[in-house]
Amino acid sequence: MKRILKRVLSVIIVLAILFGAAPLSGFKGVGSSLWNGLCSIAASAKEGVEEIIETLTPANVSDNTLDATGQCGDNVYWTFNSSTGALNISGTGKMYNYSYNGSPFYYNSSIKSVTIESGVTSIGEWAFVGCKSLTSIEIPDSVTSIGDHAFYYCRSSTSIEIPDSVTSIGNSAFGNCSSLTSITVYNNNNNYSSDSFGVLYNKDKTELIQYPIGNERTSFTIPESVTSIGSYAFYNCSSLTSIEIPDSVTSIGDDAFYECSSLTSIEIPDSVTSIGDYTFYYCSRLTSVTIG
Repeated sequence: MKRILKRVLSVIIVLAILFGAAPLSGFKGVGSSLWNGLCSIAASAKEGVEEIIETLTPANVSDNTLDATGQCGDNVYWTFNSSTGALNISGTGKMYNYSYNGSPFYYNSSIKSVTIESGVTSIGEWAFVGCKSLTSIEIPDSVTSIGDHAFYYCRSSTSIEIPDSVTSIGNSAFGNCSSLTSITVYNNNNNYSSDSFGVLYNKDKTELIQYPIGNERTSFTIPESVTSIGSYAFYNCSSLTSIEIPDSVTSIGDDAFYECSSLTSIEIPDSVTSIGDYTFYYCSRLTSVTIG
């Protein structure tokens, strides 16, 4: 943006110089009002452009390095190193919760790694939404909660580890992460668990919370321990052509199979008593749904 504005400024100044270097008599049809207007533009252009640049450029961004710092909690702060793409979160207490486009990291394609230091106790809602180059995420034992959509659409992240300390994971915290192949929960976590396929469950595996949609397997059988399929559980999973639901399942959450574009058919057993909104929305190849 700066380069574009400065080029515009340069063109304006060059035009003014050209008009100033030639006598007015050499420009037939050019009146004094136009001449005065050009002079006025040339005189004030630099000041105006600099004001625009200052408005468009965050105060905490350096012109040379683009390294930045900011606050993302009452006592939580972030620093970003543009040369490495490393984002560091430090301090004590909770991160702020954000809206879809309210995060300071919203759709920041320069972020390659996120390191959250010990002392931070939560990851805010929508905190890292759309950080499409993010490949490395480090969560310390001090974190107890991960907010709704915290890492939504981080499409380069391939794996994530959940420490023992986490007691709460919000809806679609790792949703729409198209490269995510595994979610690993530490063995001593009292609230969550994972299996050999990298699927995220609650501790006793009665709720399937998140299927890693970057996994390339084409079929998946839900374990018989599962009684509920969580909202967004298979959201935008493009590889699965078949999903087997056991008789143990009684509920299927909102958007559970939303945009499973390769899914061709599915059977819902007699045990299911509730199916959420938009469960099979945009399943473009789905030709049959059999309800027991």
